[in-house]
Amino acid sequence: MNGGALKRTLAEGGTCVGAILKIPSPDVVEVLCGSGLDFVIVDSEHGPSGPETCQQMVRAGEALGVPVFVRIGESGSPATVTRFLDTGVSGVHLPHISSAATAREQVRQLLHPPAGERGLAGGRWAGYGTKGPLPGQVDSVVDSLCVVAQIEDAEAHEALDEILAMGELDVFFLGSTDLAASLGFRGDRDEPRVREMSEEILRRTVEAGRTAGLLASTPEEAAWGLKLGARYIVFNAESLIQWGAKRGLDAVAAQ
Repeated sequence: MNGGALKRTLAEGGTCVGAILKIPSPDVVEVLCGSGLDFVIVDSEHGPSGPETCQQMVRAGEALGVPVFVRIGESGSPATVTRFLDTGVSGVHLPHISSAATAREQVRQLLHPPAGERGLAGGRWAGYGTKGPLPGQVDSVVDSLCVVAQIEDAEAHEALDEILAMGELDVFFLGSTDLAASLGFRGDRDEPRVREMSEEILRRTVEAGRTAGLLASTPEEAAWGLKLGARYIVFNAESLIQWGAKRGLDAVAAQ
């Protein structure tokens, strides 16, 4: 599967499950891809991975046929965004999309002129020139790159309808920890007002016919999101590793 195939799966009503990884390691990507996940996200917003490391992590995913996305960070300069995109990532998470104007500004960094302002060169994303003429490669970016808008601010809740109307966005991803912080609850995802707003964001996204997603801190939270119609489910990769270790330790302790 690549970014375009994943987009089609979601558009056709399928569900995709992935993991977001802060550890800058192609080897960990290989381990995660071997587990059956549909995609892996390199977290360069809250993790130390730069473009060079990201490129190696993308290669690890490609070797096993699993798309690798990147979360760059909302303050990434156009040059930094271009360097990450040129690694060949299959998708991009856009943090803190609080309005349609914010989304349009960030999407412009993902696309080549005239639709956007991404610098153009025949680097790895274009097979170093082996995939055919650049104009054709440029035209394919819109279809092959999965764009995920993170809805994680009180302002985004107020502007949700106009954000959902943007066809350039493929997934609308609930970030309830930052949403809680923006409401003054310091990341308390279970605070009633946060939970109510989170449910409303997921419900309205599904009702608008768009793909809803969320970061699940537990399997139970994933089940909660799925019941509300979310079909793009993300776990913290580090949590998945810790859960597996704990299961092994519990099995030994039970003997």
